[in-house]
Amino acid sequence: MARKAIYKHATQVDTSTYADDPAYPIGSGEWNESPDPAGMLGFTAQTIASASSITPTNSVISLTGSTNVSTIAVAETNEYDLLYVLTTGSVTLVNTSSPSSSGDIKLMADANKDLSTTVPTILIRKGTYWYEYGGSAATTPTDITIADESSDTTCFPLFTTAATGDLAPKSGSNLTFNSSSGILTATGFAGDITGDVTGDASGTAGIATLVTITDNESTDESNALIFTAGGAQTGGNLGLESDGTCTYNPSTGKITATGFVGALTGNASGSSATCSGLAATATALATARTIGGTSFDGTANIAVGLSATTTALATARTIGGTSFDGTANIAVATATEATTVTCADNAANETVYPTFVDGATGAQDLETDTGLNYNPSTGLLSAVGLTLSGDLTVNGTTTTLDTTNLLVEDKNIIIGSVDTPSDSTADGGGITLKGATDKTITWTNATDDFDFSENIDIASGKVYKINGTDVKNVTETLTNKTLTAPTLTTPALGTPASGALTNCTALPAAQVAQGTMASGMVLVAPVLGTPASGALTNCTALPAAQVAQGTMASGMVLVAPALGTPASGVLTNCTGLDSAGIVSGAIDAAHLSAGAKKEFIMISLSDEESDLETGTNKAVFQMPYAFTITDIRATVGTAPTGSTLVVDINKSGSSILTTKLSIDVSENTSTSAATAHVIASGDTTFADGAIVAFDIDQIGSSTAGAGLKVALIGYQT
Repeated sequence: MARKAIYKHATQVDTSTYADDPAYPIGSGEWNESPDPAGMLGFTAQTIASASSITPTNSVISLTGSTNVSTIAVAETNEYDLLYVLTTGSVTLVNTSSPSSSGDIKLMADANKDLSTTVPTILIRKGTYWYEYGGSAATTPTDITIADESSDTTCFPLFTTAATGDLAPKSGSNLTFNSSSGILTATGFAGDITGDVTGDASGTAGIATLVTITDNESTDESNALIFTAGGAQTGGNLGLESDGTCTYNPSTGKITATGFVGALTGNASGSSATCSGLAATATALATARTIGGTSFDGTANIAVGLSATTTALATARTIGGTSFDGTANIAVATATEATTVTCADNAANETVYPTFVDGATGAQDLETDTGLNYNPSTGLLSAVGLTLSGDLTVNGTTTTLDTTNLLVEDKNIIIGSVDTPSDSTADGGGITLKGATDKTITWTNATDDFDFSENIDIASGKVYKINGTDVKNVTETLTNKTLTAPTLTTPALGTPASGALTNCTALPAAQVAQGTMASGMVLVAPVLGTPASGALTNCTALPAAQVAQGTMASGMVLVAPALGTPASGVLTNCTGLDSAGIVSGAIDAAHLSAGAKKEFIMISLSDEESDLETGTNKAVFQMPYAFTITDIRATVGTAPTGSTLVVDINKSGSSILTTKLSIDVSENTSTSAATAHVIASGDTTFADGAIVAFDIDQIGSSTAGAGLKVALIGYQT
């Protein structure tokens, strides 16, 4: 954007010839040039496709499309530049309440804003953030437009913190309105309520002197009678109570209670066992009764005569299916014992009790025990213990034993027992012991072996055997056998008459007599005499003191020999020569160890003062030679705060890191990061000329950090 001008000239000052300094003049042709309507302060809008981040080069921009814009890059702008933003599509500016990353947008309403196609939104750059610029303080509206809404099920009524004044509207999550049902919901209400109330009401209601009673004369139900609390009989503001043992049935008109006290007027029903007390004023029965042919109303005694000659009932009665008139005894048959019972299907979620009998046969009473129960809903049978004398078959996918100790009398446990067992069905089977990680013994069909996930520690005094033989103490006579690269420790060998020992190590020189040492024979620290002539071929570990003048053939290896300074000549195919034994010669990189060739390449991704900014390709360079990375590390002059700093490294366009390089909050180096970086397997080598690029994926949210450098540590290859 232009720095100080009301518009941009069509012909620009050539700053390569004239420095940007007030001391240098501006040509008359440039000064008098007509304004260019395009440009940062021109009047031709720059059309930009909407994206989450855009980079304007004009002061007026028109966004197409419908992608929300979260950040506006500041690369082509200066502090205090103005930006006029419209849209030809449907674009929303995303508000950041507390800007922390370069290009963040803070809007006046502190909320996302839909851009207009006619009225521009004006933004001003302050620091590296954009702030909406309204031109003047917002006015308080006196009228707002309200839309009718009758479908949303959860709305939030607005309120203010005072009755009058210019106040911000507020809402509360504990006060909601359902515009579909018209129901207002809150955690409590104070004051009078008119209309129906749903839900539970708590607190103290206003004292009512009247209540509305609904007529109910026919419902067959037991309703609790209402009475006052505390046994008060003189009135007052009292609570209402009820008792489930004192009820009224509107259908029968009867009051039921466990007892009545006081005078009773009217007829009472019930048996003598449930009626107690005497009527205080009753002197006669309301209706006289006839006893033994004599009328009795309770006002006087009567004499009841009994027949002295009665030998039979006037009317015979049937007892147990047998007619009985009192003239003779009868035998009453007992109920027939049932051999079957009718059972109803029950799937309720309840505890029921299976029945059992005392004996195995015969007529038995059914019994139950609370220690043995069953839930028809879950299908679970519960008991305090279970003893089986036969086999137990369990079907299902999981068998859970929730016990402290599992005791098995059988000495052989069979697993993987399927209808047709094979090595394939056994694949992956075994034993898993749960811990911080699983401890397993599993069978692998592909390798035809058992695999142990942990070490095996054999107790002292025990041995490890293969086919019954202790592998640590194997004794065997080697007769006409071929040993491939064996190692023998202090063997007691006789003097061979002839032949050759091939590829053998650790043969003490004292055990080697005259004979032929074939190609590949290795002698460790032998004591050899001075050979008259000849060549030692493919021998290692010959101390220099034992080597006399002679020819060391190609392939001879000397380990740490003490050699003098050769007058001339070339040592060919020799290893183990320390640098102190090399005079007037050169060793190329290929013959140095990785540790001896260690170097690093340091790349700076920023200056020392400016805040870091996220982005790709913050630094790009081409490898000057083939290079193998052994480690990487990052450092900063100013530590990030608020969040970690994250860096990615790319080789030929692809990241070499499976876990990216990071510097933790308030730290200056990646070496102390809580999560260490991980270099992908196969991505440690760089070819000569390989393109290496560095990205900054994340910076500190409070303090971005500054002075970032990354070191590639390794060696040339």
